[in-house]
Amino acid sequence: MVALLREQLQPGETVEMFVLGQGTVGDDIGGPHIVVALTDRRIVGVVKALVRKTVVSWNLHEVNAVATGSGLMKASLVFKVPGDSFVVKRVNKAEADKFRNAVERALGRARPGSGGTPVALDPGARLHRLDELLAQGVITTDEHASKRQAILDEL
Repeated sequence: MVALLREQLQPGETVEMFVLGQGTVGDDIGGPHIVVALTDRRIVGVVKALVRKTVVSWNLHEVNAVATGSGLMKASLVFKVPGDSFVVKRVNKAEADKFRNAVERALGRARPGSGGTPVALDPGARLHRLDELLAQGVITTDEHASKRQAILDEL
């Protein structure tokens, strides 16, 4: 699934966070596997069913809201977009909360006049997350090196 996500990234686009689960978009598509990522530009979801792959993508300014719902063991993420909704089910609860919070921060930055203030992680946490993304195969070695240097240059 991570490889399918990587295929959908635009040149220079950086994945900030991603989650794995099961997903549906409206009543139209659904699949047993989904990866949804928050990038520096948009939210991208790749739904993989038995015989087909469906990609959905919304620029951050197009996302109206994101919410979580919890079950006994897992959580759901619900993205509200114009005329539709995107649901990611069976996500680890802690990961769902972290992802929702990251999306909310990104939405605050993406909306002009929203008053949103970016919440910067400390450089150590950002470097650690960058290493995780490389290990998971979400970013390439070149992307890792470039982003790592950018974080170090901020110090």
